[in-house]
Amino acid sequence: MKSYIELFWIFLKLGCTSFGGPIAHIGFFHHEFVHQRKWISDSEFSRLVTLCQILPGPASSQLGMSIGYMKHQHFGSFLAWLGFTLPSAIIMFLLALSTTSLYKIMNHHFFHALKIIAVIVVAHALFGMIKSCLKDKISISVALMSTIFMLMMSHLIYSHIVIIMTAAILGFFIFKKDEVRTETKLFTGLNYSFKFFTSIYFLGLLLSFFILCFISPNSIIGIGLKFYQIGSLVFGGGHVVLPLIQSNIVNTQLLNLNDFLTGYGFAQIIPGPMFTISTYVGAQAFLKSTPFWGALISTLAIFLPSFIVLFAVLPIWSRLHLSPKVNNIFNTINSAVIGLLAATYITPIASSGLYYGIDYLITAIGIYALIFNKIKMVSLAFYILLFYGCISILSLI
Repeated sequence: MKSYIELFWIFLKLGCTSFGGPIAHIGFFHHEFVHQRKWISDSEFSRLVTLCQILPGPASSQLGMSIGYMKHQHFGSFLAWLGFTLPSAIIMFLLALSTTSLYKIMNHHFFHALKIIAVIVVAHALFGMIKSCLKDKISISVALMSTIFMLMMSHLIYSHIVIIMTAAILGFFIFKKDEVRTETKLFTGLNYSFKFFTSIYFLGLLLSFFILCFISPNSIIGIGLKFYQIGSLVFGGGHVVLPLIQSNIVNTQLLNLNDFLTGYGFAQIIPGPMFTISTYVGAQAFLKSTPFWGALISTLAIFLPSFIVLFAVLPIWSRLHLSPKVNNIFNTINSAVIGLLAATYITPIASSGLYYGIDYLITAIGIYALIFNKIKMVSLAFYILLFYGCISILSLI
């Protein structure tokens, strides 16, 4: 019992102090579990990071779940997730409840500053993903075509799913001849855990689409099913959640774009996983009726696929990560989701966040500062809020 409490307490502290987004979270985890506590080796940690980068779901949260799994199996994975997620989920829920009051108390410049922060952070994330993932003509072409298709078909609710599935099919068939032999040896004798959890994962995804045909998509159950779909299809990290939430939640009028971008701005300046924007969205969508249940169901639903896919893959990861076919499929999907993020960055993030000439200048300076490590994200957010706060005060004089 003591070791369970210790595990939860460690991740709770990390959830309260891990500012800076997924990449920074991985750095915090490395310092805590490799250097300080020596729970895992450097090589084990690197393999887990690789796994969490290619699986659907939030990379840093899944890394924490994986470390918890290594300590205490399934319950340890849950405790690690709960400790790391709880602080930011509570903060996002309280912010969702108080946003209306904050609009009355604070000048509109404060919320405009949050949009500018979102524009800068997503541009920085997009730059990093392009630099690390788009390394050949195929990946660049997939990303470019995904961007064009998403911009043309953004009004269609399931356009992002079509893009991701098409990329997966392309990844399956695009191979070098000498890679096929390795793959056929690796997939013999997959254990029961893999078959069981992958069946649940895909069955849940299919059932969510089927059930939504018969119930209101704007009900609490409907939003839970939508967030399960989002959690199942988010490849490439927390920022990629943006186009999926826009397609499933904003475009269906469950939440207006302004409140969504405000919530995303809040998510940049608090510790913990970015996926707790689902807490904010769920509470905001049902603010006048049942905000607590909307927040709880949305949060659980978006993280549920991460648990299922981890429990399926972790026991056989030592073999699975060597398969060129698996890596090729995930790489092609990652290229597609970079294209989705680029389309979402163009509209609505940048188009609705940049109003004035000074916005473009601050955005350019902020992106430059982040890319070249001139400033930390938390410090940058503070200076932007301070700057627009000063503008707000001057406008009242």
